Amino acid sequence: MEKARAALRWISEVFSENDVSFLIVGGLAANAYGSERELVDIDIWTSGSDFGKACEVVKQYTVIGPTFYRSMKWDAEFVNLDYCGQSIDVGNGDNTKIFDDANNRWFEICLDYSNPTMKELLGERVPVIPKGKLIEYKAILGRMVDAMDIRAIKG
Repeated sequence: MEKARAALRWISEVFSENDVSFLIVGGLAANAYGSERELVDIDIWTSGSDFGKACEVVKQYTVIGPTFYRSMKWDAEFVNLDYCGQSIDVGNGDNTKIFDDANNRWFEICLDYSNPTMKELLGERVPVIPKGKLIEYKAILGRMVDAMDIRAIKG
């Protein structure tokens, strides 16, 4: 957990110093709302207008990207970083789509970066995706880890 703590501190400071709007999403956001499952990586979405700047200020830690990734569930533009052994995925939140199997369509989650939910995570006060939006996108993804997170979040 120490690698994650150092990585979160670093990236939140770099993004704040460079006026990059961002939200913590994924498993770490789920932890902010009560999930206790082990963290695999740190997932962050930036606003589309800040994605290029975000990529530039972290380029020395870039492993993959920036690139477009499309799978059965994701259509996203992202960059993958390695900060002292901790994997961090930074995505263009304005461009990210997830596939909704139930409705057989791509779903875009619209986020407001101007009024984030602030949470204490790993010793840092950081902007986190709102609880309802997190549950919404995890329900659409429908993976086992998402179902676990939703159960923990809803209590």
